[in-house]
Amino acid sequence: MTFESYKNKHMKYFKLLIVALVISLAAGCALKNFKQKQKQKQNDHAVIYPGCEEYNVDDYLECFTNKIRQHIARQFHTGVAKELNLSNDQAKIHVVFEVDEKGMVNVISADTPYPQLKEEIINVFKKLPVMKPAVKNNKPVKTRCNLPVNVSIE
Repeated sequence: MTFESYKNKHMKYFKLLIVALVISLAAGCALKNFKQKQKQKQNDHAVIYPGCEEYNVDDYLECFTNKIRQHIARQFHTGVAKELNLSNDQAKIHVVFEVDEKGMVNVISADTPYPQLKEEIINVFKKLPVMKPAVKNNKPVKTRCNLPVNVSIE
């Protein structure tokens, strides 16, 4: 058997081997990229309020919301609403706030027809503790949150 006939006979196997090697290499790279993305996703998280660090993803939002509501209940001066002579259904404020890359809270808007309520809720939000910022692709990111606040007047 000459080299030429050997080459022709086995060239298709050689080509298949190269194709298999390329596919294997591409699959290995894709798997590595997939694993890196999964690892990044595992490290991604929402804003974490102090005291909610140990909660799993399913229960975290409830903890976050409860902690903010507890803070508002402790800090909000209900005398403002009483001075305005408002009923419970009138003392509603829709707050949009942002937690920046450093975990600081900034109020974007506080929607209420009463400037005194707006001022009070902004003061309350300024007293929120520094939080652990949200992380995406292993980098801290700003996160915008919406929270309807119903002030109970007793």
